[in-house]
Order: sequence, then structure tokens, then C-alpha cells
Amino acid sequence: MKKAGFWVLGWGVAALGMAAEAPPSGNAEDEIVAIVAADVPGFIERVSASEPFADDVFKGSVARQAREFRSAEPITRRDLALGVYGLLQGDDAPLSPPEDQARLRKAQRKVLDLLIEKKILARAAREQGFEISDREVDDEIVSRLRRNPEWGVRDIQEFARRLAKERDSLERYRREIRESLLASYYEQYNVKTLEVSPERIAAYYRDHPGEFVRPAAVRLRRILLAASGDTAARAQECARRARAGEDPAALVKEFSVDLETRESGGLADWIEKGSYPEPIEALAYAAEKGAWQGPVEAQGFLWIFRTEESRLEEVLSLAEAQKTIRAHLLHEENRARLRALMERTRKAVLVWESPAVAPE
Repeated sequence: MKKAGFWVLGWGVAALGMAAEAPPSGNAEDEIVAIVAADVPGFIERVSASEPFADDVFKGSVARQAREFRSAEPITRRDLALGVYGLLQGDDAPLSPPEDQARLRKAQRKVLDLLIEKKILARAAREQGFEISDREVDDEIVSRLRRNPEWGVRDIQEFARRLAKERDSLERYRREIRESLLASYYEQYNVKTLEVSPERIAAYYRDHPGEFVRPAAVRLRRILLAASGDTAARAQECARRARAGEDPAALVKEFSVDLETRESGGLADWIEKGSYPEPIEALAYAAEKGAWQGPVEAQGFLWIFRTEESRLEEVLSLAEAQKTIRAHLLHEENRARLRALMERTRKAVLVWESPAVAPE
């Protein structure tokens, strides 16, 4: 389900397999699938006065009440469809019933959870005084357009026209961006207020010794020729000229088919032990540094290479590992705080979900 451009909402809503009945507005994409309401007592009172609380609470007057009630924040089919598409668009396999319905339902559940979490975090950010200006919102939209040239959109005005063709609006997209930025700022603020003591870092280092072993690795300068046709003679010529001291970068440009290292004169990144083909790795660690090896055939190529640098397996010191440990502990602590925030906030808000996306 990989395709460039924009999500066609009509197909997307149908694919989600939700209730077919449209809300009073007549627009299926705007049907509410979840509601986050802050003023719980007032909202319940308004809803209860009009109809009983039941499985179909998202239809009829409840949907209308949610749009009118100041503290209620609805999540629509459109929001869910766009989120599911964004989650699945990297998949090469198309969605086809019935075997892929489980994958689709799982994606719906994940996306709805994320949308609800984003609304709760954005609400918490507003309560802490965070504000997002219109300029920040538009700057983020422009940034997204630049990061996605496959959309074929040059500016916000053209983007607005494209959204309108898809029965969407720039206003709705701006609300989504503002909410995402608020949630993101809240998370960033939460991280910045955390501290990890040197004692905690040392304790983690002591209790997790296996995490701080740096494996042996080697860095090669390599020239690869396809092992086919008359390349054996060319490989021998390349190896002879390399050993004679010719410039490796010139030999790479003349002989090598390795696109990964063509611009670096054949110099590859550090590769951990166990990653290169066995005959290459054995020579890489045993041979004298700087001495050309090959041609050696492996994985469909003729390799001519030399070891530039190598290192043995070693245990990182506390000083070397502390930056990584601190980042890990901050991340874990931040996630714990966010989970606690979600739990506290959920007690103060009412979260309703449509039976169409409830877990089976």
C-alpha cells in the first residue's frame, strides 16, 4: 500500500470498515469515532438529557453535542483514516480482505490510541501555558512540504487547493499541526526538567555490564568487481596496480562497482566482526594493516581490499558509556512520566470510543 501523493479519503473511510451510517451532517469522513471531553459532569448531563448512554453513543445527538460542547474534542473518521494510511503507507503489500483485516484493525487501534494521547498531551501543554503561534504552524507545514517533495506541492496556497480537492481543509490540517506541536513541546519540556544523578548512571553501568561491550570491528578500503565474464583479469590488474602504490581513489573510479564507497576512495565505514563474508573477514583481521589483499571472490564480487583500521572487542568505561546511559534513563523516566500523565488526565476527562474501532 505504498503510493506517493495524498490519501483518497473516500476509499480510506470505506476500507476502515466502520459503521456505514453517516452522522447528521451527511459527511461520512466527519463521523465521530472518539471524543475527549474535559468537563465530564457537564458533558454527561447534556448527553444524558438527550439519549441513553449506549454502544451507539457516537451517533445522532451525541455527535452533535460533541461539536457544540466547548470542552469536547472529537476524533473523526477522517483523522483515523489519515493516520492509518500514514502508518501503513510504507508497506509494499496491498490490503486485501480477509487476510489483511486483522492488520488493518491493529493499525486502527494503534492510531486511535496515538490520537487520543496527542489530544491529552496537547491539553496538558495548554494548561501549563504553552502556546503555538500561527507562524509556527505555517513554518511546520512548509517544513513538511519540503521533506516530502513527492507530494508535488510548492507552497501553502497550493497545498490548501490540493486538500480541498481531497475534501479536506487547510484549517483542519493547521489544527492537527498545532496539536502535534503542543504535544511535542510538552514532551520536550518534560524531558528538560528531568535530572539523572551520577549515582544512578553508575548503578546502571554496574548492573548491565553486557550492554557496554563494544565488539571487534574493522574498517576496510575496498574495490569490488562483479565476478562474471572477463573481470578476473581486470581484478588481477587492479590488484597489481594497487600493490604498486597507485592512488586508491583513482583505482576505485576505474574498477569498482561499489556505489557505497565510490565517493570516499573505497573507504568503508566501521563494520563489526561477523558482518563481512568469512574469507574477507579472516584476511581483514589477520593481514598486516595497509597491505592489499585479493582478488578474493565472495558474494558475487571479486574483492581487492586492505585493512585501514581495526579494533578488538572491549568494554566501554563508565566515562565512555555515561552519555548513552543518561539518554536511556531520561527516555525511560520521560515515558514513565508521560504514562503517569495519561493515567491522571484520563481520570479527569471522558474518553469515548466508537464500537467500530473498539478492540475485538
